[in-house]
Amino acid sequence: MSSAAEGVIISRERRNLLAVVRDAAPAGTWPVVAPVIAAASIVVGFAFWEGVTTLAGGVRLIQQEVEAQHGITVEAVTVGDCELDDDLNALLAAAREATVNAAKWSGAPAVALFAEVEPAEVVLFVRDRGRGFDPSAVPGDRKGLAESIRARVARHGGSVTVRSAPGEGTEVSLTMPRAAGKRQPSRPARA
Repeated sequence: MSSAAEGVIISRERRNLLAVVRDAAPAGTWPVVAPVIAAASIVVGFAFWEGVTTLAGGVRLIQQEVEAQHGITVEAVTVGDCELDDDLNALLAAAREATVNAAKWSGAPAVALFAEVEPAEVVLFVRDRGRGFDPSAVPGDRKGLAESIRARVARHGGSVTVRSAPGEGTEVSLTMPRAAGKRQPSRPARA
């Protein structure tokens, strides 16, 4: 067996092991387990949600990770569900960034993460009732909103709208069209 083939097998085994650990974490241990899994994920070189195959699964993982790492409540609701593709993985990554930003900067005790799967598009909203900010006043060297959210979604054909004002909280709306071949009706979210 070539060393490249061995590397693929070892990488697959590492990913599978971390997915098993993530899925088998006993109830109530997520605040301890999540940071360990996240760190291990980086060490073995795969995305934290690799192995998650549906939008609802990705939303749940964002909820669990942000609650564990930032000590706030993330109220997550998913209406419908669909299989993930590269575009929806980018959408989830941007939603995760928006959720982390809200957890870190809003001052709110809770963040809402709402996802809706429609036949032609998927929409995610991240909302907080925190301190808010003026989006036009964000310095140009601050890349979180510009690169990690807006540009990431735009590269995949989606769009982002940010509504915020000082003292009014923030809402980030992220929309991604669904690929023409994947526009079947959404399936109900699994419990």
